[in-house]
Amino acid sequence: MDRAHSFACLAMFESGRFNIHPDQLGDVIAFSYERSIFASELLYYDPGSHRHYPGIHYLVGNTGHAGMVFMVPPREPRTRQSRHGASTVTHQEYSGEQEDTFNDTSLHLSFTDWKVPLGWEHTGDIDQEAFLLETLVSVRDGETWVGDIDVLGIERNRPEIISFPCKCEETGGPTMINAVSIRTWDQFLDQPRRTAVLQTKENGMARLAAVPMLLQQGYSSSTIVVKDGRACWKCVGEQDLDPPLTHYRIIL
Repeated sequence: MDRAHSFACLAMFESGRFNIHPDQLGDVIAFSYERSIFASELLYYDPGSHRHYPGIHYLVGNTGHAGMVFMVPPREPRTRQSRHGASTVTHQEYSGEQEDTFNDTSLHLSFTDWKVPLGWEHTGDIDQEAFLLETLVSVRDGETWVGDIDVLGIERNRPEIISFPCKCEETGGPTMINAVSIRTWDQFLDQPRRTAVLQTKENGMARLAAVPMLLQQGYSSSTIVVKDGRACWKCVGEQDLDPPLTHYRIIL
């Protein structure tokens, strides 16, 4: 069962009367009713997961809004500009390190003033008990706002996920891909015009922040997520990829 149908069923089970068509819930990432919140696992799981239809998480809590509130992302999420000019952001050559340099990354939920009533089948009218509420999932680097993400982008344009069960020796190799290293959000926001390796090893939250942002920037066909954070650069260089490897974003 996909996300929209899951939310429609849960809305009926929780309320006993809200018979909402799944087509109205295609952009919903979570909903709140009384003391319960049901949220898509897209908000929790590492984009490197191979789950085809992520499930739903249950939480005790509410949004502070009365009625049944369906949370939807903004149509055009905002991203800040790099704090440094393009001439001052330096991208170092990637030397093969596999580490996490984004450990100050966090995600935060907030709401805008955009809230509209939602129609449901029982009355056929617009009802004041069920709403769509615009919800921001914001990325922060420490105390600094980086941007807002639409996690549904991962569902619409799934990045390529690769794993390396090979037994190649982890020596040399990175020069085969001729890449630069992205170690900070400023470097991320000032994207280089060549293959780049994002240093988020074993940091699921940073990966969850980075993948939707890359998709929002137009890298839907050239984003690679390395499963389990282990990359074999010899095997990466031998991948038959389209577009060519020269313009990929590789997320460790």
